[in-house]
Amino acid sequence: MKKALVLNGHTFEVRKSKYACVENLKRYANRWLDDCYANPSPSKKAIFKEWAEWAWLNDVEYFGVSSYNTWQFSLQGLVKHEGEYYILSITSAHNIAYLVA
Repeated sequence: MKKALVLNGHTFEVRKSKYACVENLKRYANRWLDDCYANPSPSKKAIFKEWAEWAWLNDVEYFGVSSYNTWQFSLQGLVKHEGEYYILSITSAHNIAYLVA
């Protein structure tokens, strides 16, 4: 199995997870930044916009905010690469691609 997945300039660490299923991903699909914050900061808006544009260009399905708090937020999405599906988890510290079993 690959150790890293590179998608259009962004590197994702590939991991396996028994929880990586599309049904869990759909729960927070299409939850945007404005759904989570009443007045998001300009830096949050810029980060979200960059990743949303990247997701759109890479045909990422079910893209949206998976979790958030006052200081940070995490993104998720589903992408097909070389015939395999990966759930992407994008945080401030890590970019992880979970192989969908």
